[in-house]
Amino acid sequence: MRVAIIALERTVVVIRSGMNQMGSFLIEDRWMRAAWYVFLILLPFTTRVLLGHVTRGFHEYEALFLYGTDVLLLLLLLFAFGLHRHHKEEWHGRSLHQLVVPIFLFVIAAGVSVAVAPSFALSLYAFARLFLLTLLAWWAIPIFLTKHRVLQMTVAVLAVVAVIQAFIGIAQFSLQGSLGLELFGESYLDPVLPGAGSKIPFGAGLLRAYGTFPHPNILGAFLLIGLFALIYFYVYLDWKLYRYDSNKTVKENWQLFIHNHAFYSRLIIAVGFFVVLLGLAVTFSRGAWISALAGLSVITVIMLLRHRVRSLLRLLFTLFFTALAVYWLLSPVLNERAQLSSTEPAVSYRLVYNQIGTELVDQYPLGVGVGSQVLHSVRGGVYQAHGLSQVWEWEPIHNLYLLIGSEVGIVGLLSFLFFLAILLWQLIRRQLPLVKLFTLGALVSLLVFGLFDHFLWTIQPGRLMLWVVIGIAVSQLVQPQTEKEAK
Repeated sequence: MRVAIIALERTVVVIRSGMNQMGSFLIEDRWMRAAWYVFLILLPFTTRVLLGHVTRGFHEYEALFLYGTDVLLLLLLLFAFGLHRHHKEEWHGRSLHQLVVPIFLFVIAAGVSVAVAPSFALSLYAFARLFLLTLLAWWAIPIFLTKHRVLQMTVAVLAVVAVIQAFIGIAQFSLQGSLGLELFGESYLDPVLPGAGSKIPFGAGLLRAYGTFPHPNILGAFLLIGLFALIYFYVYLDWKLYRYDSNKTVKENWQLFIHNHAFYSRLIIAVGFFVVLLGLAVTFSRGAWISALAGLSVITVIMLLRHRVRSLLRLLFTLFFTALAVYWLLSPVLNERAQLSSTEPAVSYRLVYNQIGTELVDQYPLGVGVGSQVLHSVRGGVYQAHGLSQVWEWEPIHNLYLLIGSEVGIVGLLSFLFFLAILLWQLIRRQLPLVKLFTLGALVSLLVFGLFDHFLWTIQPGRLMLWVVIGIAVSQLVQPQTEKEAK
């Protein structure tokens, strides 16, 4: 009996020691930052396993998947929880109360919509994903508060990964086929295969660039994030480069200019511009092109308000001539793609899907269930009533906001829009560090892209992009201001 008691006591000691070590591991800042950077690097890779589906046969939007990035997402949330508990007193005063109510109402509305969904399992699966992503956006705050340079390093990682994805997309377009990266989620690409999303009507049809994403538009959205990351570094280096000493001669200032490390770093950034813009061009994503202009317009206004006209002109000059070089390489195809017609399938289908979205929001003010718009529309004959009888035509509403309203209801949509409005207003009005150029440019471009597509809500890499950028924006509001960089 005594031996058993001693063994039990030793077992308890070992368990307590293990829990303490685990707790110490969870509150180690460096492990969380490492997991965060790995998560960003793997964000474009869409490796997944099919868990099951709720209908007969396979349909993308009626299936349940486990993604490789899910494992890292859960690990990040575990780290964030442990780190938040350890530092809660330190961060107690960093309140974001204006954002709490709308995001809370949004999540509640999504949870309530599960009860009215045609498939409880599918809707619960979608709600669980949405809930984890909102947690990521909120709990990403500790990541950026652990070290001053984490935000800048995050932007650097996104820029490098975007350049790599652009290279992959350019290679796919050049070869008109896959690169053998199926392990990383690359789609099987063949210009002979049918599909409006895979080709543009130029001659016999040209394959668009996918990267390792499931659709060219999603690659386009990710390249937008990379583009604004490069823009931030270009402006940051520009401010370091153009500093003249009035006590020195013109020749001496020129020598200082060309020997400044920022001069060569900015040349590398300019090369990155060309690669990303070329990658963006070969996606032939008109939504991405329009969204890029929207994000660039916001950055232009911010730099004008900061009275950085010369830096802005140098940036626009570089972007203009880089875009001109890309246009010179691809002008015949780009001219063909730039034309819009209401009879074009990419346009006519979007108009039909948006009409469906408007009808669903009007008929179902509580929504049809998060993640359930496609299933509800198929079972309710909504697609068929609009002349969409083929399975490949049963796609989500191609408008992020109509899609959210149709699935989680009017209250959920208004809460989401109110949350975004407060977030954008706070970012614009506050004198934040220069990196807010990236934050505002990336966030605005994604939100504008949401007017033309659904992947920010329905497809894993698209969802991750949106909520990662939202998380970066939220975390920037609670960071201590660096006066030198903010001015």
